[in-house]
Amino acid sequence: METHGLPNDMLLNLNPISVILILPLIDRLIYPHMGKLGLPSTATVRMTIGFVFISASMAVAAGVQQLIYNSPPCYEHPRACPAVQQNAEPNRVNVALQVPIYVIGAFGEVFFSVAGSEYAYTQAPPGMKSILQAIFMSTLAISSALSLAVSPALKDPHMTVVYSVLAAVMIVCSMVFGFFFGDLIDSISTAQVQCKSP
Repeated sequence: METHGLPNDMLLNLNPISVILILPLIDRLIYPHMGKLGLPSTATVRMTIGFVFISASMAVAAGVQQLIYNSPPCYEHPRACPAVQQNAEPNRVNVALQVPIYVIGAFGEVFFSVAGSEYAYTQAPPGMKSILQAIFMSTLAISSALSLAVSPALKDPHMTVVYSVLAAVMIVCSMVFGFFFGDLIDSISTAQVQCKSP
C-alpha cells in the first residue's frame, strides 16, 4: 500500500491509541445506556459484543485486501510482479484504508478484554482470582502462538479468503458464545416483547 511517507510503525500504534480513546467513551456513554437498548451490561453480553466487533474488523480487512488485489501495478501479487521488480512499487491503494480495521478492532478489544478480565475476577473463588486471571491471559498467548504457527501459509493472493474465513468463524463463535451464556439471547427476546407490548 502507498504510505506517502508515513512510517509503518504508526499503523501498529493505531490500535493502542484507539483503545485509550475508546475506553472512556464506552465506559461513560455506551455502558450506561445499554439497558435502554434492552441489553444488560453484564460481562457476557459485553464479551459477545466484543466478538462481533472483532468479526467486523476482519470483514473490513477482507474488503481492504480485495481492494489491494484489484489495484495496479501488481494486483494479486503486491511488490512481486515483473513490472516493479527493481523498485518494489506498492499497489496504488492508500494505507489510510487500514484505519477502520484498527479502530473497529479496538472497540472489540475494549468490550471483550475488559469484560473478560472482569468476569474472570468476579466469578472466581477468593483464593483463585490470580490463577483465573492468568488462565484468561494465557488464552491470548495461545492465540498468538496459533497465529505464528499458521503464518507461513498466509500468502498472496489468498489473504482475502483468510480474512473472510476469520470473520465468518468469529461471527459463528459470537453467536455460539451468546447462545450458551444466555444473557444476550434473553435480553434480546425481552426487548422484543417490550417493543411489541402497547
